Amino acid sequence: MFLSVFGVEVLKVKNVLQGEGRVNVEQSLSSVAGISDDFFVLPLDVYKGVIEFLKGLAFHRRRLAEFLRGRLRVGKVKDFNCSGVFGGVDAGVNGLDLVSGFFPVVKAVGAVFDGFKLIRDPLLVSSFNEVFWVDERFPKLRAGLLGFNYQFKLARELIERFEPDYLFFDGPLLINKVYYPNRLGSSREYKDLFSETVKEAVSLINLCRDRGVKLVGFVKRSRSVHFSRSLHSVSLFLNGLSYEIVLRDVSLLNCMLKQGEFTYPFKLKGLIDRVYREASRQNGGSIGIYAFYVKTSGSRVYRVEVPKFLVRKTREIASTIMGLRDPLTGVPFPIYEVDALTKVSRDSVALQYISLYSKLIKEVENGDFNLDDLDLLDVQFGEDLQKVKIGDGANRKSFVRFNR
Repeated sequence: MFLSVFGVEVLKVKNVLQGEGRVNVEQSLSSVAGISDDFFVLPLDVYKGVIEFLKGLAFHRRRLAEFLRGRLRVGKVKDFNCSGVFGGVDAGVNGLDLVSGFFPVVKAVGAVFDGFKLIRDPLLVSSFNEVFWVDERFPKLRAGLLGFNYQFKLARELIERFEPDYLFFDGPLLINKVYYPNRLGSSREYKDLFSETVKEAVSLINLCRDRGVKLVGFVKRSRSVHFSRSLHSVSLFLNGLSYEIVLRDVSLLNCMLKQGEFTYPFKLKGLIDRVYREASRQNGGSIGIYAFYVKTSGSRVYRVEVPKFLVRKTREIASTIMGLRDPLTGVPFPIYEVDALTKVSRDSVALQYISLYSKLIKEVENGDFNLDDLDLLDVQFGEDLQKVKIGDGANRKSFVRFNR
């Protein structure tokens, strides 16, 4: 039953807690982790610190929720709206690190719906012609920023071509401050891309205001701690160390809001807000982004961002989100649909890599590229292409012969 590995007591989970009224731990762990071995080995004190931390987090959440009740302004959606023309835009980001540079794989998709019916073929923007990033210190950040750039551009095109009543933007309207250029590490191309992306964002907001389009940024994975930070934080002492307990907004509000309830909007401030306002002032305008939260399903709270000119229509926007929501996830239908079209999996990256490799092989066959230079497409150590193993010298010549 008990084993010792490197001086640590472990428990062999087999035929443990089995029997009437008890749980088959081995079967439960195997179903969760995909384990099919005869036994599963865990340290006796595994996750003990994490569990104690979660206990402190749960206790603090209850206290904070009690404090906020009666102080936090909350509205309730009464009528659900799902009629109108709705646009949705999203971007998918991935990439591959090669010995010659970073190979970005970025695409954005925009679609228009009449209620729940697709009325136009989706629009697509991709990074097929984007050259490798050789000297970019943070290539994944640049890929993410490029995704936002594509989204803002595609959203503007959707509005100009189809004039929807709503434009659902998958993600925040105010891009995260992690994308702000680092003076010591960001390339000139990154800084130019950041400036262009900010201009595209401001241009989109101004276009929506002029055309009467309701622009809604729907954030599916919010990490904001606005409410917890604005009140107070507590410390939990565990194993001689002090941990600051700060709750994410979605975690705190999930135990406070009922389905169909939303918080009143608050203004977003900070570095990127100042960058947006400065870009807006250069064009003689004024801009601001506000956020609120809405509980669209039994266990899901989402963050919503809207421009300043839509703050007074918060209830109407929440009503439309509730009317268009997916019953299981709580995500509005336009976001749900375009999100499914923009997934960039490792398989997709591998396929694009193979496609590029094949086209370069044609150049070798035509005598326009040297076979020995194909090592420029070798993948860096640790990059996972799953079953695709052509990016190394051992398989290169056989790949060339196979594709002739």
